[in-house]
Amino acid sequence: MRVMRLIQVTWTLCVVLNIWFGLVSGWAEQAPSVADQLLKAQIENQRAQATYYHSLGDKRGLWRNLREYGGPLGAAVAAVVAIIALGLAYSATLRNRADTRFYEALNLFSDAKNPGVRSGAAGLLEQMASTGKRYYQTAFDQLAIGLPGERDEFARTAIGAALERLVALDPAAALPKLQSINRSLGSAMAESFCRTCATRGIESIEQVHDAIWQEVEEATAYDRNAITGLLQILPRDTVIAGFTTAARARRLAGKKDLDDEFCTRAELSESAERLRSNINSISEVLLLLEANRTSRDGSSGRSKVVRLFSFAFLVGIKFSDLIDGKIRCSILREGKFTGAILTRAVLIDTDLSSADLGSAKLCQVKCSGTKLVGANLRDADLTGAEFKNCDLSDADLTGAKFRKTSIAPAALEHTEWWKADFKYQQGLLREVHAMYKENLPDLTSLYVRGEIHQSVLDLIGKITEERL
Repeated sequence: MRVMRLIQVTWTLCVVLNIWFGLVSGWAEQAPSVADQLLKAQIENQRAQATYYHSLGDKRGLWRNLREYGGPLGAAVAAVVAIIALGLAYSATLRNRADTRFYEALNLFSDAKNPGVRSGAAGLLEQMASTGKRYYQTAFDQLAIGLPGERDEFARTAIGAALERLVALDPAAALPKLQSINRSLGSAMAESFCRTCATRGIESIEQVHDAIWQEVEEATAYDRNAITGLLQILPRDTVIAGFTTAARARRLAGKKDLDDEFCTRAELSESAERLRSNINSISEVLLLLEANRTSRDGSSGRSKVVRLFSFAFLVGIKFSDLIDGKIRCSILREGKFTGAILTRAVLIDTDLSSADLGSAKLCQVKCSGTKLVGANLRDADLTGAEFKNCDLSDADLTGAKFRKTSIAPAALEHTEWWKADFKYQQGLLREVHAMYKENLPDLTSLYVRGEIHQSVLDLIGKITEERL
């Protein structure tokens, strides 16, 4: 019995302990869960409050910021605006001062009584044109027009130096201006020629006799053909009007006066000098363009500035680069083009008589109505060149290279064609030889003097063998 009682007590005690441990573990698990829920609730509450106040701040933040920081911000903006306005006002003041100074320089440059003032004004114009682009056009025009008419040697030197600096500053912009001035000066010299003839009783170009032409050549240092060419490139109505106006003025003046003849001669000489000065300036610009291209590219590539001359009087001009250039109805007599590159140039109704084209590259050049009378074409490269209605009378063709050259054999009639190089164009040589072999001097004397090209000798020998 005692044993059974002990077993019952033990069993009861185990049941009680199990129940107790179960309750304790439940309490242990339940306590942290409640704490976590409370913590989460607090976090969510705080988050909601933060969201609310943040949205409320967004709706009222701009006005609040303006109230808080509007004063300093407004002061900063006002300061910036004031500084900008002050800068603009100062810039406008400087610009007005510069404009006033430039206009004063123009007025000083037009002072006809004081050469020293004109000299200083020329330097001031050049200086302002170099620093301000808006002054370049006006300053260049004034200096270019004033230079030819300046009679004082000191002032002329100063104006010329100022103009040269402007030309060097922007030769591409200077070239078309000088061309326009050239046409104006050409017309002025033609008018002076008409007045010179009118004071001597000449009323038309056809009446001008040799004595008048000789006097004109002495006064202008241009030959008769050059002056005639100038009159031809001008509109015929302009020339006729010039003669008519000059003759009418002479008739109204009445009695012939020797002083009038002297004055018209001096006027003609002065106009010729102005034109000659302009031609020299154009030559300098062309050389500057060539030098600038060479220094920039370091090669023989073409310049981007296209050379275009129309109705220009450019006797004695110098240049070395006319690639893709175009010259129309212009006078380039006695031009200096030794070694010049005229590849793909177009020459229409242009006078190149007595021009020096020695060793020049005339590859693919197109000449139509071009005069090359007495021109020097020694060792010139005529590959692919095209000559239509061109006059090559008395042109020096020594060593000139004909290769795929389009030219009528009749164009070589009045030339010493046997001195040219026909090595690569035997067909043309055969035609020329067949047409003008009677004009061929004694072969022995030509060979001894070295005045016949080997290609011509070879063809003559070949033709002789064929006959035999």
